[in-house]
Amino acid sequence: MIVHIGNDPSVSDVVQLVLKDAGLQVLCIQTTQEFRELLEKPELLLLNNHMKDAFGHEFCKELKQDPTTGNIPVILMSSNDFLEEIAKNCGADAFIKKPFDIDELTGIVKKFI
Repeated sequence: MIVHIGNDPSVSDVVQLVLKDAGLQVLCIQTTQEFRELLEKPELLLLNNHMKDAFGHEFCKELKQDPTTGNIPVILMSSNDFLEEIAKNCGADAFIKKPFDIDELTGIVKKFI
């Protein structure tokens, strides 16, 4: 299962549709609290850098430092011009600049699962 945490339902809808068409199961949520309540850890986390309850890069850093979640691949998503540097500094495994290309999204996700 792939989890997408984002604050824009229209982006979440596109992510879910694209990855579902690629044969992948996606759960879209809006907060880090919802992530913490998951009973099963995801295979991959697509993480928007601006969420309702946190900054994605800070949450990524927290996840990567925790032994129970540190091995989950994290792909940071944002329209921020400095996304590559932000992703590197927080330990994200990859990044996707928005607006994103559908093939790029699918390709990067499949690289990690």
